Formats: sequence, C-alpha cells, structure tokens
Amino acid sequence: MIYSLPRLLSATESQNGEGTIVKVVIIDSINDVDRDQWDQLHPQGVFRSHGWLTVMEQTMLTTSRPRYFTVHANNTLVAGAVCYILKKSARNSMLDSCMFGRFKKQAQRIGFSFLPSLVCCPTKGVGLHLFSRKDLPRPERQQAIHDLLAAIELEAAANNMAVCFNNVLGDETELVKILEGNGYHRSLSFPLNTINIQWPDFAGYLQHTRRINNSKKYDKKVIVHEMNRNRKSGVIIEEIQDPAPEQDRLFNLLSRNYRGHNQIPFPFRPNFLSCVKDNLGENAIILRARKNGKINGVILILKWEQTWYCTMIGIDHELSGNDFTYFNLAYYRPIADAIAAGAHTIFYGSGLNKTKARRGCTARRTYVYYKSHRRLQQILLRPWFSFHRNWYEKKLSHSLSLTG
Repeated sequence: MIYSLPRLLSATESQNGEGTIVKVVIIDSINDVDRDQWDQLHPQGVFRSHGWLTVMEQTMLTTSRPRYFTVHANNTLVAGAVCYILKKSARNSMLDSCMFGRFKKQAQRIGFSFLPSLVCCPTKGVGLHLFSRKDLPRPERQQAIHDLLAAIELEAAANNMAVCFNNVLGDETELVKILEGNGYHRSLSFPLNTINIQWPDFAGYLQHTRRINNSKKYDKKVIVHEMNRNRKSGVIIEEIQDPAPEQDRLFNLLSRNYRGHNQIPFPFRPNFLSCVKDNLGENAIILRARKNGKINGVILILKWEQTWYCTMIGIDHELSGNDFTYFNLAYYRPIADAIAAGAHTIFYGSGLNKTKARRGCTARRTYVYYKSHRRLQQILLRPWFSFHRNWYEKKLSHSLSLTG
C-alpha cells in the first residue's frame, strides 16, 4: 500500500515553487528495501538492521507478520519503522503478559486481550521504533516521523487493530512527546537489565560487583570461585565462526532453554545460528562451552558499534552439574570480552532481575504505549492504564532499584 503526500522540501524550494511527492510505502519483506539506505537511518541498532530483519524473515516460525513502513522522498528512503501484526490468536503475546501478569490466561479465556495489535518494535529490539535520516533538517525529520505514525495508525484502523509501541525507553523523548500528543495510553513494561562498562579491565568489574553487593569479599567468594570452579571442571569457552557443523546440538540447547523458561516452543528454524552468522558477520558472536569434549553451552551475542546484546543462551544443566557454566557463559566471559573490545554497554534483557543485579546490571524502566482504533474503547481504557502503571511501579520498587 502507498500513501502519497504532497510536501515542500524546504523553505528555499518552497519559494521557488518546487516540491516533491513524499510516499509512505508499506512493504512485506525487508529484501524489498535497499540495505545501505535502511542501515543509514537513525537511531541505529542491530535489531533493526537489515541483516537481523532478514534473519527473522528466513528463520522465524511465528504467525506474526512483519510490516515495514517506509517514507520516500524523490525515491530516497528518509524514514522507516518495523511493525508486526499480532492476531488475537497469538496467545503468547508479551503485550497481554505485561498487561495481565499471572492472570493472562484467565483474562484471555473470558475474552479480554489487547490483541489484535499492530506492534511497532523489531523482534528483541528496545529503544528502536521510528527511524529517519540523520542528515535531514529537523523540520523535515519531524514531518517524516509524523507521516510514519499517521500511516501506521491508518493501516491499523483499516484492519481493525490497535497500535502498540513496546520496549520504549524514557530517553526516547521525541517519540514519547509524539505518542502522548496523539493520545496514547502509557504503562510500565518489563524492566531492561544493562551493564554500563566503566572499567578498564575485568578487575575493575570485580571491584564494582563487590561494591554494589556491600561485601568486600563478594568477588572472591562468588565470582572468582565460580570462574575457578568452571575452569577446574574442564570447561573451555571459545568463539566459533561456523556453527553449521554443530548446528543440531547448539539448536537443541537454545530450544530446551527457551521452552523451559517460556513454556512454548523455540520460534526459530534449526538453521537459525548459521543464518545469523551469514547475515550479521562480525556483529554476531557465538560462544560455545565444551566440557570434556562435549558441548554443554552456547550463547549468542549481537553487537552494534560499542553496544553488545546477550541475546539468547542454552545450557545442558545435566552435563554441567555444579560447574557454573551458566554464569561464566552468560556473564563473566562476555563482560571480559566486551571490556577488552572497548564496548560501553551490554544489554541483558528482562527477567532474572536479582541475579543480574548481583552481577553488575542496572534495571531500567521500559514503557508500553497503546492506542485503540475505537474511540470509546480508548476512553474506557484510561483508568486501567492508570491503575496498571501505579500498581506495577509499586511492585517493581519493592524488589528493584530502577532507572529511566
């Protein structure tokens, strides 16, 4: 679908009477978008990169379909957004999990759901929603963003769906201002755990964990012990460049871990890791753990410039026993490598908040913004979002020190 909008490009051209037709084009495959033009949009990030989106299209098994909203001026891409259609049948939606918590199944059973929705955020992404060319003058960039949002809302309304922006960060001030100005409801979502690297070496990280845990011997008693125990148990952690020869074993580990934590099947094809490496190259790091010659763990780390993302992990707990492979593979080795590489931030996602806090993570607030396509429903939802926001804030404040 194409929305055509007459637009004057600048004050100078306006005086000369010259204009252009700005087109908002909705595309079903990222392969129909020029890779270089797409990756030049800002803000940048691995989860909205052309390579990662290609991986999602080629390997993801879920029924949610991508919709790429693109703004073109004179056949040049100037803005874009990644959205997914979540149908009401998508019972494992994180949106309903966030809104209803442990009562999600009961709510869905009696017909309460925030689906269907057009969700604006790339898979696994956070803080990545509406993108534009960095070299655009501010008025044109703002207009392109407004055009994107207008097209997203029109497309959602045409398909009887709400619009949802999830994993919004507090520092996305321009996006927040636009969404609130357009009448979106806001509430808290799952906290995001990050490590901000402030140390020149791993010893500095150990001192940091000792300080935040209020124990002068924390690093010696816990982290150093877990690292030594892992090494003495015969575990070797190393980066692999080609996961194909061990694809079945690595996939099995990721799949078992995902099912164990989410109670649903792993949503990717067996060639997932190979596809990631093929499309992201050096921006994808695969660490494999071997114990006595047998693979007992794997972690996928993605990176974009100085930002790293510990994306997914799989551990054979029976083979690992009490050798602390999980903590070494998930935290100590990636943190040491990130420090050595000059990274400034590591993202650890949501969940296991206390475990991550003890190992140096800070929990950041993330937000969900929601707008129904029905005016009456949007009015009726206002008290629910107010209640949910206040309740969730109190719940999180009892167990976490939140920022953002």
